[in-house]
Amino acid sequence: MFIRYRTEAIFLRKSKRFEADEYLIVYTKDFGKLGVTGKSIRKIKSKLRSNSELFCYSDIEFIRGRYYNILTDSEAVESFSGLRSDLAKISVAFKIAHLLDSFLAEEEEDPTLWNFIKKSFYELDKLDFEESQKKKKLQAFYYYFAFKFLEILGYGPEISNCTIDKNEEATIFSPREGGFVCEICSKNLKDPLKAKLKEVDKVFLRKITESGLEEFLSQDLEFELVGEALKNYIAILPSRSS
Repeated sequence: MFIRYRTEAIFLRKSKRFEADEYLIVYTKDFGKLGVTGKSIRKIKSKLRSNSELFCYSDIEFIRGRYYNILTDSEAVESFSGLRSDLAKISVAFKIAHLLDSFLAEEEEDPTLWNFIKKSFYELDKLDFEESQKKKKLQAFYYYFAFKFLEILGYGPEISNCTIDKNEEATIFSPREGGFVCEICSKNLKDPLKAKLKEVDKVFLRKITESGLEEFLSQDLEFELVGEALKNYIAILPSRSS
């Protein structure tokens, strides 16, 4: 007899299987990241289909089959229609989903991470900016999510002082050293990905560590090279596929 498990989940990724099945990656409250198979879910009459769309927050039920988990029920808690009807927001959601799938192993429960992910999707859904500010604000949102996510995992970079001699005058970001280093220490570093950031970038990163999401988004913060620093930092971290 199969045991039925019920939990809250956000759908992050899906891929087609066989004629009408889908393999779905979800992040759940009680099991962490989880892979489930939706049998015949791509059929128009499937009861699972509408409540299992990408980036939908649902209450799901699944059973553990012999070889994989099988999704048996899905009831929408929040469809995040404001997110899924906006191409720019969808782009950010896909980047978040990719980040989660890359760094998280399956079935590792983390209440702090679950609450952070859920809150982030709610905030992304309701964000409303003037068109001229939208691209910049959504970039800032993603950078905030990414650095906070890495911090929760224990990979947060040192952004206050030099990671080597604790000098406060540190403006060079070194992925291999795990954060900022000062000019003197950087001369002896063999890190091809190190780069000198602007003062606005350092302020931006400090605000991420000091602020909650809503407070952070309420501030009009400038940044220039944060995206490149994040990309380089992620490149050297151990991912799930490593």
